[in-house]
Amino acid sequence: MSKQQEHFMPLVNKVASLVGRLFKPNVAKMIYNNNINGLGKALTYHDPEVRKTASDALINIGAAAVVPLLARLNHKNYLTRRDTAILLGELRDPRAVKSLLENLSDDQVEVRDAAARAIVKIGSAGVDTILVNLKNGREWAGGWAAWLLGEIGDARAVLPLIEKLKDSHPYTGVKYTVVAEALAKLGDPRAVDPLITGLKDWFESNRKAAFQALVTMKSVSVVPLQKQLDGQDGVFCQLGAETLDAIGWKPGDEEQRASYLIAKGSPG
Repeated sequence: MSKQQEHFMPLVNKVASLVGRLFKPNVAKMIYNNNINGLGKALTYHDPEVRKTASDALINIGAAAVVPLLARLNHKNYLTRRDTAILLGELRDPRAVKSLLENLSDDQVEVRDAAARAIVKIGSAGVDTILVNLKNGREWAGGWAAWLLGEIGDARAVLPLIEKLKDSHPYTGVKYTVVAEALAKLGDPRAVDPLITGLKDWFESNRKAAFQALVTMKSVSVVPLQKQLDGQDGVFCQLGAETLDAIGWKPGDEEQRASYLIAKGSPG
């Protein structure tokens, strides 16, 4: 900054402050008139107190504020997109899920993070919309869908995630690791057998993901893994024993101990 610019900066700041006061949104009047569009515009004002008051007012208005807010998810200012996503999460209305899913491809990480957190807050009410993305979405959309379903924890996601697990690949499409992690978070026994199959997957990253998921799901995976010790497939016997080791399982009797030791030594 030049000396001349420095000289005029106090004047510039004073003018900016004056303009701000002159054109400051009258949020109280907007609240009185139930002016949803005006409150939405107030979310872009530079004064954080104005933005906070407008945000609180829109939350109090509730469902009627959702549709006008959705348009603001495409605002040119990324902070407005971020703050709108946060607000929609507080409103917890499933009508916002489709638009929030689109914001997961935003070029600003703060917007993507806010949109993801908002969808998780909306929770089970948005699962049907997310499942469409899981089924039809490409890598980023399907991956986000799998992550969201794991975070939300709705049992309706289990079977679609198992189907997606079969189609997952480490390099193209939805990553196996993301789907396996989501299933681990859900902790549903129906996912155990498909994950045990994953222990023998062609790709090492998939094998590691299946292994870690089974360890995470130890409360429901131990019994099926024990059964693998007496199986006909030597590789599965050994993999089952190694996974049980990671869980911290110990044989409960001599018969189990014998099966375990044989499995550990299986040549495959």
